[in-house]
Amino acid sequence: PKAPSVTINAPAAIAGVKDAGTATFGPTTFTLTGDVVVVNDGVGVANDGCETPFANAAAVAGKVAFIDRGTCGFAVKAKNAQLNGAVAVIIGNNAGGTTIINMAGVDATITIPAMSISQNDGTAIKARTETVNASLSRGGTGTDSSVAWLMGEDSTAFSGAIRDMYNPTCY
Repeated sequence: PKAPSVTINAPAAIAGVKDAGTATFGPTTFTLTGDVVVVNDGVGVANDGCETPFANAAAVAGKVAFIDRGTCGFAVKAKNAQLNGAVAVIIGNNAGGTTIINMAGVDATITIPAMSISQNDGTAIKARTETVNASLSRGGTGTDSSVAWLMGEDSTAFSGAIRDMYNPTCY
C-alpha cells in the first residue's frame, strides 16, 4: 500500500509531497483532491476547529478544511469540519517544526478523511493568500505519478488534472 501523503498541487511556491500522519477515525483508504480553506471557528483560537458552526462555514463547504492542532480532540475537529460541509480535513501540528503526528480518537460517524501535517507545512499553507490545492491519499495501491495518465493536467478551469486514467476515481 502507498504511504499516507498530502501533496500540495498549488501554489508552486509550496508545492510538493508532504509527510503526513493518519487518524484512527474516518476512512482508512482514500484519494481525494480539493482546494484547502483555513477554518475560522470564530471563537478563541480562530482556526483550532473546536467550535461549530464555523464563522466561514460557507467557504469550508465542499473543500478540504485546514485546522490547527489545539485544545480539543482530533476527532472533534474532524467532526466539526464534516458538520460544516468539508470533504476532508488536514490538521497542522502546533509544535515540533517537522514532527508528524498520528491522530487518535473515536467517532464512528466521521465519514471524511483526516490527515495531519507538520507545523512547518501548516504554517506555509496558512501564509498563502492564493488558493491552495491539495491531494490527500492513504492506503490503496497507488498511481503512476507521471502526467502520462492525466487528462486536463494543464487546465486552468479546474486547477489541474480532472482525471487520472491510471486510477480513474482519483479526481
